[in-house]
Order: sequence, then structure tokens, then C-alpha cells
Amino acid sequence: SQGCTAFTTFLAAFKILLFRLTAQEDVVVGIGIAGQSIMGIDSLVGHCVNTLPLRDRIHPNQPFSDFLKSVNRSFLEAYEHQNYTFGTLLQKLNLGRDPNQTPLISVMYNMDQELKGLSFGQLDFELYPDPNPYVNFDLSFNLCEKQGGLILKCEYNTDLFDATTINRWVGHYESLLRDILSDPNQAISALSLLSEAERNQLLLEWNRTESHPKDKCIHELFEVQASRSPDAVAVVSEGGELTYGELNRRANLVAHYLRAAGVGPEVLVGLCVERSLELVIGIL
Repeated sequence: SQGCTAFTTFLAAFKILLFRLTAQEDVVVGIGIAGQSIMGIDSLVGHCVNTLPLRDRIHPNQPFSDFLKSVNRSFLEAYEHQNYTFGTLLQKLNLGRDPNQTPLISVMYNMDQELKGLSFGQLDFELYPDPNPYVNFDLSFNLCEKQGGLILKCEYNTDLFDATTINRWVGHYESLLRDILSDPNQAISALSLLSEAERNQLLLEWNRTESHPKDKCIHELFEVQASRSPDAVAVVSEGGELTYGELNRRANLVAHYLRAAGVGPEVLVGLCVERSLELVIGIL
């Protein structure tokens, strides 16, 4: 209905997944283009795959259907320049090189069609992807058509991610696709990442407040936990981290200051702080 292929539809959903995981609205994903032609060398045999970086800006309130059209447009524009090699592009951009990562692109996306119609006479065969012993990118999503369905092959840098994290992200990707199918005109920020099981876990299982004592306030419950494990990490932020003991001590300092200023029960205190360690200290 949008005039787009399955390739660009799954790519758009993948970019939304990256946006939702990272909060980065400027997303670059690399794709491999097979059959790169080189002028004047028609007889060349070899691995002639060129990498195209596809850059899209994501606006949270934009409907998915509109974003899909923009992804399709950027893909077609990049496809027109597929003979412009990735190496030449890097030279023109003159980017600083980091030996720990590929420049410009850290994430790849691909979609393979199921090979049909190949015949070797009486020889039966089946194709299996060859697992790579190493990866060149932080994360790669490769969708493979198989017997009327899709198999997702995911390669990732094990120095950065573990299997549990990747499996959770794959589940988020599936949930995104289901929500997109239900209503392609939803705003990107409204699309659900959670499966029904995850939603029940967050809203029900982890929110069973009946297990907490009814005769204690939240700061009293916190003090009990701080006395049990004072050296355990309680809160982490870009500005650092605090253990339960440190958080308790710093919150007490603020509390004593407020008491000295005349603050007591039923007295309102305004709190104007960015998301930080200080915000948690102030609330507590």
C-alpha cells in the first residue's frame, strides 16, 4: 500500500529499533550492494560487493508510513550511486580513523531472497549460511527468506553485547513489526517494543507492591536496604554512580539542611534538577 518493498519496510523498522534503543535521531545503517559494476572490466570475477551507508533522520512524532517513504527514498537515491565505493567516500569525508571500529558505519542490515530454481540433476542440496568466526561491525541483522517465512540471523560483537541482550532486541524487533502491521500510521514513539509477556512482567510481576510492608515509608525501606548492603550500587548515571550507603548519607545531608531551613511535615519543597544522581538524592 505504500509502494515500498519488503526490504525497505524491514529496514525502516530496524532503524526505528535502533532509535528506540539509543535515542539517537540521526541513524546510519550500512547495506551491501551486490553486482558492483566497474567500467571497462566486464570479465572481472570476484567479490564485488559495495557498502552503502543509508542515513535517515527520525522524528518521534512522525507516522511510520511517512518514515517508510523517506527510507525508501534515501535507499533509491543511494542505489543510484552504488558504483561510488565506500573507500572513496571515506577518503572524501576525511574522517578520523579509530582502529577499534569501522568508520561511519557500526551497524549493517541485509535481506537475502530464498534461492529457487537451481538444479543439479539428481543431486539434492540445501543451502546453509556459513557462520563467521569474527565480525566487522558491532551489530548486523540479516533476514533470510525461507519456506514462506523469514529467519533472522544476527551477528554481534561479544565485547559489547551478550546473547540475552540480543535475544531481547530481536523480540523488540518482532513486536515493532507486529505493531506496524496493526496500524502503519502510528507515530514512531507510540510503537510498542514490548511483547505481551514483557508487558505483564513490567506492569504486574515487578509491581506487586503487596510484598512490601504497609507500615513503613519509602525512605524507611531504603534505609533498611542501605544497612543490609551499603556497598552495593544503588543508582548509575552519566555523572557516575552511588552505593546505597553513599546515597543514604548524601540524602541525609540534604534532609538535615532542609530541616534547619524550617521544612517539616506538609511543607512543600520544589525540586528542579536534571536527570542525574542529584535528582535521586533530592527525591529521597
